[in-house]
Amino acid sequence: MSNPTTDIELFKEQLSVPLPVMVFARLTCGRLVRLTKDCGCITHEGPHWLHTDRAYREANRKLVLDAFAKSPGIYGGVLGAMRGFAGEERARLNAKLFAMKSRGISELFTEDEGCAIQAGGEPVVA
Repeated sequence: MSNPTTDIELFKEQLSVPLPVMVFARLTCGRLVRLTKDCGCITHEGPHWLHTDRAYREANRKLVLDAFAKSPGIYGGVLGAMRGFAGEERARLNAKLFAMKSRGISELFTEDEGCAIQAGGEPVVA
């Protein structure tokens, strides 16, 4: 049986880990490609849809962390915030999955993972 307090601490710890910049993708055909900037924004690198996904994830993360700060226990606003987080994350992940499928992407990789998979070879630019 899980301990709610420990589970909350683990969840908070996972939320605190910053997202890496994902710049590689595996296409459904198996090719590994480097994701490039597809907009004129000066606030981020890489594809705009991935930047938007990160911004939504950060907003969802803040929703839960703010609830933890206001009410450190499992009860109070935390359960409601967790439900809200789950609903917002579901919407975010559905949008991300749609964006990936519409571009023929099956996996995303960090720069380090992408370079390791390429084994030193130069990745194809998408």
